[in-house]
Amino acid sequence: EEEVLAIKIVMSVACSLLLPFYLPFTPVAGVLLGAVSGWYFVIFLLKRRSRKRKLSVEFSLPSMLDWLCLSVEAGLDFASAIARVSERISEGPLKVELNRMNSEMKMGVSRREALLSLTKRLPIPSVKSFAMLLVQSDSLGTAIGPILRISSSRLREERFARAEKKGIAASQKAMIPLAFCIMTATFIVIFCPLI
Repeated sequence: EEEVLAIKIVMSVACSLLLPFYLPFTPVAGVLLGAVSGWYFVIFLLKRRSRKRKLSVEFSLPSMLDWLCLSVEAGLDFASAIARVSERISEGPLKVELNRMNSEMKMGVSRREALLSLTKRLPIPSVKSFAMLLVQSDSLGTAIGPILRISSSRLREERFARAEKKGIAASQKAMIPLAFCIMTATFIVIFCPLI
């Protein structure tokens, strides 16, 4: 939080010093515009990186759960399974967070606390539901293999439903240029000779 605030202040000062030389405004307006644009530029970049990170985690999570389920059902304990899975999955924020969670458990943090800190670092609904399921199975003493399998299949179904929804929305958006461009050209070709 403090680092983000410092970056916002630095960007605001830098933009307020540089923009008055490039914009045809009065110096006071240029400084104010530079300060505001620098502040909001940092917010825009952070939101964009956060969205990219979230998409990367959501894309990698179902395959990670499959690997974890296979490792647990093969006889590995949870910490060893996490270490094995973090070696197998591709580079990205999920791999970094799994390695961090694994190192926390090696230092003596309980599985419950490590999973709860994972949900704080990755505030994504799918990660939170996966972690809560594992915390609940840990407190009840049930096997985590079937839970991981069900969780993985549910996440895949949700991802497929989201992709289907986006496809339907894209086809509806494609109707707008069709109506304005192609239909207009068709009417011109048909009705101009008649007129």
